[in-house]
Amino acid sequence: MLRPTRWFGLLWPFLLLLSLAISPHVAPAAPLPSSGVGAPIDGGLVAGYLTDAASGEPLIGATVLVSGTTTGTTANKSGYYALNGVPVGRPVELRFSFVGYREERRTVTVEPGKTLTLNIALIDGATQVDEVVVEADLERQARESPQTSLVRLQAADLQRLPAIGETDLLRTLSLLPGVTTSSEISSGLYIRGGSPDQNLILLDGITVYNPTHLFGFLSTFNADAIKDIQLIKGGYPAEYGGRLSAVLDVTNKEGNRKRLVTTGGISLIAARATVEGPIGRSEKASFMLSGRRTYIDPVLRAARKAGLSTNLPDYYFYDGNAKFNYDVSARDKLSLSGYFGQDKLHLGSRGDQDFDLDIGVHWGNRTLAGRWTHLFSDRLFSNLLVAGSTFNSLTEFDFTGEAFTIDNRIGDLSLKGDVDWFASSAHLV
Repeated sequence: MLRPTRWFGLLWPFLLLLSLAISPHVAPAAPLPSSGVGAPIDGGLVAGYLTDAASGEPLIGATVLVSGTTTGTTANKSGYYALNGVPVGRPVELRFSFVGYREERRTVTVEPGKTLTLNIALIDGATQVDEVVVEADLERQARESPQTSLVRLQAADLQRLPAIGETDLLRTLSLLPGVTTSSEISSGLYIRGGSPDQNLILLDGITVYNPTHLFGFLSTFNADAIKDIQLIKGGYPAEYGGRLSAVLDVTNKEGNRKRLVTTGGISLIAARATVEGPIGRSEKASFMLSGRRTYIDPVLRAARKAGLSTNLPDYYFYDGNAKFNYDVSARDKLSLSGYFGQDKLHLGSRGDQDFDLDIGVHWGNRTLAGRWTHLFSDRLFSNLLVAGSTFNSLTEFDFTGEAFTIDNRIGDLSLKGDVDWFASSAHLV
């Protein structure tokens, strides 16, 4: 048994971090040494949100850099950034950039002891550049980027890659190194030797237990509703748990805050439509509604009426995504997101009077989550998530008058919270 002094020796680092996190006044970062390129960095702070100028969507992973130095940072999943180590008391040029967007440059002056709040909206567009030579330092990369096996995709990447009948997220990921499927008709991912049930799959932070339609041929993710995809094939952070193989974290769009936008399409398998736009005349609230349904069942009914076969099954699936966002204040944002999807199969065989068989199978997912993001200070960003997820599978048999059912359900309620502390330009806790 450990003595009290041994217990204190193990717990004091965690108590120290906890006291720093809940303190209403965060001490400024200590002066940082010179980068060797520009002037010495003395700990000024610039913070704000990076968004798309056309839609108001947060730009996940957008970068901010102090010109002439190696001081920079990236935006988190809410588009929030906090750049430490900005020189104070004199004009400094900041560069805001993201893949597929025009770079934005701003000259600012940070006053000593004050934080500059700067929200930037980047404009979509290609940039013509000169020849670029990329040189890598493997040891330096291992030190500065400890996250391994991380792949990040945007929704536009799904549309550009090849697809069979319908643009599908899981089939697109199977084209990546270290990822494969069991067959051409299955979308279950085998990542680095792990089986599909060993992958943690999240939609807006909510666990999705069976993310497939059509007996595994298609995924439940509607490409029109997706904003960001993050696949971690190994060595995933401690915030993810409950699985052994990999993590697939999908984030849906928040909705266009500038204008009403409607998109849709018809493929060989299903028809889909998405509507997004602002709520009210201000840009404080937005919504996104997306739905998809297959039209296999009318084709099968037409085949039965044509006499091709009297025993063809009835089958269809549908799914829908919804998301609502509201900015309560500059420091508080609320969002509500949900997903529902269902597959329905009915198979009947009518032979002579001694043999009748009727089978019905229904399965699907339901998720609902509420999220609250709050800025305790410009360096302390918090995120609270309350979520519920269910999966049910119901099978009904009727064999010559003898009926029975098999009902399987799984559900969970989750309460998750995390805090990002931008301690310095070189440390994020």
